[in-house]
Amino acid sequence: MKNLKKLMAGLIAISMVTTMGVSTFVSAEETQKTFYTGDVNLDGKVNTLDLLSLKKMLLGLADLQEMYIDGDTLKLIEKIQGEEVTIKATKYTVDVENSTIHITQQDFEEVLLDITVKVTDNTTFTGVFSNLEELAEELEANPSTFIEIKYDSVTKEVSEINQIAYEPVELATIFTGNALYENYVYINVEEKTVHHEFGVELTEIDLNITDDTEIISNGESITLEELSNLIYADDYEYAVLIKYNPNTNDITELSILDVMLIPTDDGYTRAITLKHGQYELLINSQDGLITVPELDNLRVRVTEDTTFEGITSLNDIDETTHLDITYNPYNESLVKVSAWKDPEINYETIWVSSYGATNTNIVSVIDNTIVIDVDGEQLTLTVDDNTAYDYTSLVQSFEDIEEYMNCAEFEITYNADTNVITNINAYELPTCDKPVIYLYPTEETEVNVLLDLNGELTCTYPKYENGWSVIAEPDGTLYDQDGNEYYCLYWEGIQNVEYDMSKGFVVKGEDTADFLREKLLYMGLTPKEAQEFIIYWLPKMENNEYNLITFQDDIYTENAKLDITPTPDSMLRIFMAYEPLDNYIEIEEQELSTFERTGFSVVEWGGTEIK
Repeated sequence: MKNLKKLMAGLIAISMVTTMGVSTFVSAEETQKTFYTGDVNLDGKVNTLDLLSLKKMLLGLADLQEMYIDGDTLKLIEKIQGEEVTIKATKYTVDVENSTIHITQQDFEEVLLDITVKVTDNTTFTGVFSNLEELAEELEANPSTFIEIKYDSVTKEVSEINQIAYEPVELATIFTGNALYENYVYINVEEKTVHHEFGVELTEIDLNITDDTEIISNGESITLEELSNLIYADDYEYAVLIKYNPNTNDITELSILDVMLIPTDDGYTRAITLKHGQYELLINSQDGLITVPELDNLRVRVTEDTTFEGITSLNDIDETTHLDITYNPYNESLVKVSAWKDPEINYETIWVSSYGATNTNIVSVIDNTIVIDVDGEQLTLTVDDNTAYDYTSLVQSFEDIEEYMNCAEFEITYNADTNVITNINAYELPTCDKPVIYLYPTEETEVNVLLDLNGELTCTYPKYENGWSVIAEPDGTLYDQDGNEYYCLYWEGIQNVEYDMSKGFVVKGEDTADFLREKLLYMGLTPKEAQEFIIYWLPKMENNEYNLITFQDDIYTENAKLDITPTPDSMLRIFMAYEPLDNYIEIEEQELSTFERTGFSVVEWGGTEIK
């Protein structure tokens, strides 16, 4: 006890207390003796006023929590505080009436935690609850309400209760059943519980069956009553695989496995199939051991009498090998090991695009079937529940394929033997956004314009019908055959083109307008043409942190060829490709050239965003 010497001196100093004419004598020897028990015998000679005087003096000398009279005994209660303990409680009950929380955690071998803590007026709460009553209500409504509790290790008084987010729990596994030595399973259908006993000393654990529990026999779902009937059937050798949450003891999966019994001279052997991917197989070739952690750490060993089929030793087992093993459960010796593998699947990958990248395109998408034209021949592929869609691609489901079949390139991997698709990725093709063509002849001229696009036109104005045929004035005004007036020829399309982004300019989004005006005027656009370019592209670019901006030359013109009659004397084609950036990067600056308009001039501008 703290300040022991001070307290002893204080008790000796007041060995005679005179109040209201009453004297009380306590010897130093008696005080020292009774101090350790927390009691001082007063022989009925101290009244309430004496207690108050004594309490006032002693509380300044020692860490006492309380003093009171119990009959002829003065009780001295020491104030003791321990270390602050913080635990996460996932399985607990709340007793509002007694202001306590009982916390338990257990696995199937031992009790990990069993403690009751006290909630006081000084306890603080954080979360959707602000007191113990609200915590109890939340726990009843949501049994997965996890809390963090801070309490004193000695007094068990709680200082804080904080709600914490659910954390995924690593499931525990039990492999049990009468096929295993000293293992027993008891099922209560009415209460939906499973009682498991194992080992010579019969270690026990009780588990719960919930509405989410999967109950399986030979790969098929069965009811709890059907499972119970199997387990309690006469002369039925079985094993049960149980997966459960160790915090709540709720079972997620309950599988019953038939165990084949083969009579031998020294009892019975057991046969079981071990599939890679279903079980983790730990192979120790040096010691001749196979261990299966999921099956209660089943361990079997090779002996001189072990026979092999499909392999010559454990050294031949790899990550694709499945095993049928027969073993003696009493001495864990392997009788026979048969190895086999899944048949090799002939996978093929095909790229499907309607825009010239391949000689393939999607003909139809209906009823989980995709029909693809490959060099004039039809290939029919199907999807099933195992078909994977890359989360980074455009398509996340079969329904998305039809939406993007005309504007994306697809990478499809399928089983060439069954034509079942295993994986689909889709990538958006680059678009040519608002290329416009200005025609400036030296005199009124009939002009014919043909566009040879490596891709597909998605929009034109005026309408492109095997080309454009217009009357062009020197100021750029255009008329069609019906006399309708235009100031340019407009088109958009989808291209299968990979643009060169190795050289260019990295520009802050807020500086985009000034940058474009400077470069466009330098390359030869008039202020009006540059303004139209900026008005279209600025809203798409100025809110980005940075833009990597390049101006494409041959790559663009070779994939969007113009054939103009009469032949222009000068032609400027500006095509910008840009990529939004979150951060600044270093890149080699692109050299730009200027343009001089002479004679019949043609000017075009457009662009695309690289995604």
